[in-house]
Amino acid sequence: MIFAFYQDLIRSKHAECSQEILDILEMYCWASIYMTVKWVMQEMPKRPEELTATMIAAMPKDLSDLFKKLKIRGFIRKNGLIS
Repeated sequence: MIFAFYQDLIRSKHAECSQEILDILEMYCWASIYMTVKWVMQEMPKRPEELTATMIAAMPKDLSDLFKKLKIRGFIRKNGLIS
């Protein structure tokens, strides 16, 4: 679900991604889901803002660069998807 969301967001910017970037995106999404579940199950004593900061810090450089280039991070922040 989150993987499809990001793919759609990238496509909405009329951008094409290599299979390598899509694989990195999918791995990042699975890791984000796993960490969110740990947090929800109270296995991670963090405030929501701290979890968000951790997820942003964990984003692979290639993916972060793509998001910056396409201005996706700004869109996500503006729409309240990250703080």
